[in-house]
Amino acid sequence: GLEDPVRQQLLHTFCMSMRLLMDSRLVNPSGQPCGLAGLVTHLFWTEPANLVLARLLASGVLHELVTDTDKSVQERRETLMLCVAHLFMRQPMHPAHARTLKSRACGKSSSMVVLPPAPPAMTQ
Repeated sequence: GLEDPVRQQLLHTFCMSMRLLMDSRLVNPSGQPCGLAGLVTHLFWTEPANLVLARLLASGVLHELVTDTDKSVQERRETLMLCVAHLFMRQPMHPAHARTLKSRACGKSSSMVVLPPAPPAMTQ
């Protein structure tokens, strides 16, 4: 069997994971999946971004960003894409390299290699 300290650590990790899932309303007290659990499970390979996305959806933050009537439809789409880009598949980049890329690509490409800051509502 497992040694006692390892067993205790596994039990502790399991309990903390269940608490996170329950607090995020992804499982009910009996352990059954609920709410956005299907989405989170489908995107398991992006963890922890999948959990953040579920939190943003459940809290209404993304809804507020895409229904902001002070912005045009195009601006709202770009805000949504910026949020998704900040969550998924980000790659760390040295600041000097980022400055070089920004200076070279200025006005030459529609791609955005270096992301602007995430919307404040998303980071709170």
